[in-house]
Amino acid sequence: MMTQDSCYSIRQLSGGRKMSKELQCRDLGFDCDGVVVAENEDDVLVQVADHARAVHGMTDEQLSDPDFQASAREKIHDQAS
Repeated sequence: MMTQDSCYSIRQLSGGRKMSKELQCRDLGFDCDGVVVAENEDDVLVQVADHARAVHGMTDEQLSDPDFQASAREKIHDQAS
């Protein structure tokens, strides 16, 4: 597991519209300050997978596990204004 020093914040910009969904890496059990923000849940999950793969060394098999996918999806919330 990586330390919070190796984590980062991810912002997905699209057409200048306000971002609406957010997931904090810490919510998935990592000691990490990474935050993913995107317009919708599917985009959040794509960015979470990229982050988890790059920073936490998760494999595609782990990321595609239905339990992981369900857990991540249920922890996505509206971004605080």
